[in-house]
Amino acid sequence: MKRILYLTTMVVALLFGGCAQEFDDSEIWDKLDNHESRITALEELCRQMNTNISSLQTIVSALQNNDYVTGVAPITKNGETIGYTISFTKSQPVTIYHGENGKDGQNGTNGVDGKDGSTPVIGVKMDDDGIYYWTLNGEWLTDENGNKIKAVGTDGKDGTNGANGENGTNGKDGITPQLKIEEGYWFISYDNGATWTKLGKATGEDGANGQDGTNGTNGVDGDSFFQSATQDEYNVYIVLADGTEITIPKQTALNISFSATSGIACMPGKSVSISYTISGGDSKTSVEAFGDGGWSATVKATSKSEGAIVVTAPTEATAGKVIVLVSDGRGDVIMRSLNFEEGVLSGIEEAYEGDWEACTLRVKLQTNLDYTVEIPVDAQSWLSVAESRATLRNETLTFSLTENPDETPRSASVKLMGNSGDVLQSFTIIQKLQPSDDYIVFANAIVKKVCVEKYDTNGDGEISHKEASKVTSIPSNFFGEYASSVQSFNELQYFINVTSIGGDAFYHYSSLTSITIPESVTSIGNNAFSGCSSLTSITIPEGVTSIGVSAFSGCSSLTSINIPESVTSIEWGVFHSCI
Repeated sequence: MKRILYLTTMVVALLFGGCAQEFDDSEIWDKLDNHESRITALEELCRQMNTNISSLQTIVSALQNNDYVTGVAPITKNGETIGYTISFTKSQPVTIYHGENGKDGQNGTNGVDGKDGSTPVIGVKMDDDGIYYWTLNGEWLTDENGNKIKAVGTDGKDGTNGANGENGTNGKDGITPQLKIEEGYWFISYDNGATWTKLGKATGEDGANGQDGTNGTNGVDGDSFFQSATQDEYNVYIVLADGTEITIPKQTALNISFSATSGIACMPGKSVSISYTISGGDSKTSVEAFGDGGWSATVKATSKSEGAIVVTAPTEATAGKVIVLVSDGRGDVIMRSLNFEEGVLSGIEEAYEGDWEACTLRVKLQTNLDYTVEIPVDAQSWLSVAESRATLRNETLTFSLTENPDETPRSASVKLMGNSGDVLQSFTIIQKLQPSDDYIVFANAIVKKVCVEKYDTNGDGEISHKEASKVTSIPSNFFGEYASSVQSFNELQYFINVTSIGGDAFYHYSSLTSITIPESVTSIGNNAFSGCSSLTSITIPEGVTSIGVSAFSGCSSLTSINIPESVTSIEWGVFHSCI
């Protein structure tokens, strides 16, 4: 401004003091116009710089306060984008400017070109403490005590008690640096204008009088406070002049999603948990749930974006509905519904027994429930399960059992757990005792001879309980050429895994007086004991479900026989020609 006053005074003096001769003042007015345009440009640059500084502080505050961008609108001038307006969900909109292209330099006049001034580069950078601080030309901006100056206005926490027992002082708030141009120089203040620190030149000066200068070079591009502002679907990316990039998330539409929304089954009086995830929410977002028809609902949030709706069915359950309301705290509310149906779980017995060897065990059930199978920790080394799922299904749980090396049977209480942690049903799996290696004592040498020929796997001339346990069926004409020499076969009871007495197994064994069928047998084949005329009694064990054609026909000495309730199929002629 002093330069403008000087030139104005000189113009007035020349006008009034040089009237005696004609004077060409066009050069003076050109210089005056040039200075005024340069000062106007610098004032505009200074205004934009201060706007950018204030905007940058708002951006950093928005980032550290978990604010979201709602829109980015370009600012244009003469058809070119010179900046952007950025809007937030909570913070006020901000404006950021790029630098403008410099203009062609003027022809030099009576002197050499003055040196260009510079524009201070104000920026921010996050330090190791996670807080953003101001930078000047890439270096930390510090106060008179050498302390870095915060860019975000967060209150410091109370200090710890000092030596005299007094509370420490609060941490300092962040400040907004201010720039101004005075007498052609940049000045900066970081105490709200109370004091100013002189920086570099803001513009070049005319050289001293001399020979005519050459044409000035084209002006360089104006300094850019912000290099760029770009965006994608999720974020806005702001790059400062020193290359620092600040990423601010964009606001997404409020929404809630559930692990399931319909066909959700729940047992009467039991609870089921439906997990949810919220998008587009913040710390003010709230979730409420309401049930009808006797169904009740409780919201259990685990974070601001995740949680579960725990729904409890009435004791006499029917189909029901739960309404879920989600509010963002700013007036937007969305509503979703969850549909439930009465749970079904049936067909499970109290206990299941598996063989001592490694085997599989199948548990059949009917259900429409979601559940998990819980096996006790101490049984997980020998018992495991493979599961399947459907909406409403007849399902088989297949359990795998490893060989039982113990000297006693072992068992595990298996639980079917609902997804709210309640026990839907439990049952026991028992694994048999491994048979000992003790030898079976046979009453008849012929019976032992035949069994050794068929089942002595280790060649020791004996049949052990373990070897007998590997037999699963009795074939036709078991004793062959020795049939007439066999009077009893009660040792058959030690063949504990035999499930079927085959057709014609003991056909016309007229000398056979007694035989003990293993409890593991489920079927007796056609003519299995037909013609056993000396057989006086026989016990059909529980578990037998079918008896074949003429199985006991011709057993003329048979005085009594008990048929268990498990038998569902008896073919014709089973007891033909019996007394």
